[in-house]
Amino acid sequence: MKMKDGAEYVKYVTARLVRYIDTPTEQRRQNRIDAKKRKEPWLVKWFGWAPYSILLWYRSVKSKVRPRAGVKPDLGKTEESNHGGGTG
Repeated sequence: MKMKDGAEYVKYVTARLVRYIDTPTEQRRQNRIDAKKRKEPWLVKWFGWAPYSILLWYRSVKSKVRPRAGVKPDLGKTEESNHGGGTG
C-alpha cells in the first residue's frame, strides 16, 4: 500500500500542527506536566520492578527513626524524676 505521493502524510502532519496551535499555551504546559508524571522511573524502565521495590524498601527502613544503641528510653518517668528535681 503506497501513499499517494505523501499527500496523506502531509494532511496528517498539518492536522496535528493545527491542533497543537489551537490549544492554549497553559493547556499545553499542563499536558507536558501530566506526561512527565505518567512516565515510569528510569530504574524501572531499565531494570524492572524488582530493583525499584528494593530501593523503596531501603528508603523506608532508612527513614525510620531508630533508638541509639545503649540508650534506654525513659518510659513512665515524670519530668522531675528525670532531672533529679524534687525535695531532698
